[in-house]
Amino acid sequence: MRGLSEINMHQDALELAKQILAEEQLDAISFNAALSAILVGSDDLKKLSDLVQAAYHHLPKMDQQKARHQMLGYFCSINDMKSAMNFASNPNNGAELFMAMDVCLANDRLDEAEKLFFRGKNKMQGAMSDFNWSMLFTAMAHYCERTGNLDEAERYWLQASELDEPLLQEALTGLVKIQIVRAWKQLQQGLGQIEKFKPNINTTTALTLPGNHDILLADARKELEAYREALEKIVPGKDMWRFGIKI
Repeated sequence: MRGLSEINMHQDALELAKQILAEEQLDAISFNAALSAILVGSDDLKKLSDLVQAAYHHLPKMDQQKARHQMLGYFCSINDMKSAMNFASNPNNGAELFMAMDVCLANDRLDEAEKLFFRGKNKMQGAMSDFNWSMLFTAMAHYCERTGNLDEAERYWLQASELDEPLLQEALTGLVKIQIVRAWKQLQQGLGQIEKFKPNINTTTALTLPGNHDILLADARKELEAYREALEKIVPGKDMWRFGIKI
């Protein structure tokens, strides 16, 4: 199958992969190779869900453990994060930790995500490929964003942005989004300050130029709301929960 995929015969590799997964006797090596071919060559991964899951359950228990990462990748690929949660454990490298972290965060399992975060910190003592470093930094940044620790998230995004790997775009946009979120938070504080000042008419402006106090606050609110509209084109208000902000 690998040879067929390498020479762009994806359809042939896909058909062979289906045949292998349908076999009664299957081991982890064959299962992982077949599922890998499916992930590369199939245009409708969800359609193969029953076949993939049946094949996995036919594996001996020991082989199921060896196939967990591939199953995690499969369910992430079809955006079934609930099912993926069953396979998000004990990552061995940056790529596995990246998927496991995103699955935990998608399922609001912050306790498990925290364990993965500290596991990731421990892995920073070892040697990895740039690809795995990129995945690890991204996973760490996602966790820090979700828990509202924007300063630490920024540090991880900076590290990821120094690597010419597939997640470079996410790292670069992540750095921008953090600045947007900071500006949004400051803007919200400003709007809150305006509300606080609204009943305060005992000011020099209010006494010497009646009516101007309310006009000045209204103008300030209008300008801040215009800024908010611009900021939310980049990071919508409905996505602020991803940065630990509840609206």
